[in-house]
Amino acid sequence: MGNLTLNGQTVLTQVGTNRPEFGAGVPVGGVVNITQYRRPGKIDAALSSIEQFSNDTRTILSVTVTAKLDNSNFFIMTNLDAYNGNSTMRGDCYLRRTISSTTVNIDEHRYAFYKNSPETEFQQHSFMVLDSPNVAKETNIIYFLDVRETDGVSTHFGYGDGGGGSSNSITVMEIAA
Repeated sequence: MGNLTLNGQTVLTQVGTNRPEFGAGVPVGGVVNITQYRRPGKIDAALSSIEQFSNDTRTILSVTVTAKLDNSNFFIMTNLDAYNGNSTMRGDCYLRRTISSTTVNIDEHRYAFYKNSPETEFQQHSFMVLDSPNVAKETNIIYFLDVRETDGVSTHFGYGDGGGGSSNSITVMEIAA
């Protein structure tokens, strides 16, 4: 029970026997919070695709994080696969953030999924972004990955079938600023 203070900066606080919480004096660059949505892959076991659609935009991956500190940065990592058995595939990705009913685009990837061949193939798209939303602690932030299929061909995002499928995820790390 008590606080950890270094040179007048409170790094950790604790009330009673509750678990300690980060204080405002956490060193810059320290990871203070990690949240992930992960759809695990499977081998030799049935797994459905997360979504299968054409000519539409849909949310594929989403995670909600509650800020532990004021004005933190958020490091976002995504991993998503796509598949269709046709000769072409076109898909755009949008990383978006919602705070208090306001949604903004953080990053956009034109042709994140792009195939123009007669061969059947999987497409993997992964990227990382550092976001600085300048929010107060205890603010809920929703990060989500929207995908738009643009070729008119039914495409599986987060592919799965009777033999399994791959892992797809979105991970958010809060970093003290």
